[in-house]
Amino acid sequence: IWRLLLHADLGAVNWALGLFGLPRQEWLSGQATAMPTIVGVDVWHETSLMIVIILAGLTALPRDPIEAAAVDGANRWQALWTVTLPLLMPVLLVAVLIRMIAAMKTYVLIYILTRGGPGSATETISYSIWKNAFTTLDMGRSAAASFLLLVVILALTVVLVRVMRTGGDA
Repeated sequence: IWRLLLHADLGAVNWALGLFGLPRQEWLSGQATAMPTIVGVDVWHETSLMIVIILAGLTALPRDPIEAAAVDGANRWQALWTVTLPLLMPVLLVAVLIRMIAAMKTYVLIYILTRGGPGSATETISYSIWKNAFTTLDMGRSAAASFLLLVVILALTVVLVRVMRTGGDA
């Protein structure tokens, strides 16, 4: 669906831009627009999970500190910055770490939308591993890159587990 929506000539996004008199864009085939477009699609795809995680964190927050801030004269903005966000930090950190791990493994979206192009503008580590393994048959390089990716993801996972155990004090 995204390939159809973002098609340079026939896509609904460029059609909508044309209604407002804006020039059409080469969303997936432009060197400057391909990666931001991939990031935008990925953010759209993963936003619902992050909202669920953050909403769960918000509903689990204790009401007493927020009510105490209101009694002490803090307005909603001050209560948000001084009470709610510090209490929500562990949940936000977990959400960011989950997204970082998922972003490092992004392969399917790039394969479907751009095949790593134009040129190598949207080539990520995961896509490069696949490309080296199955187009150039360089299994050694792919295995080494996969191992390095594993080490980075494991390091992030260790941080994630520590944050979840300690409640935010990594």
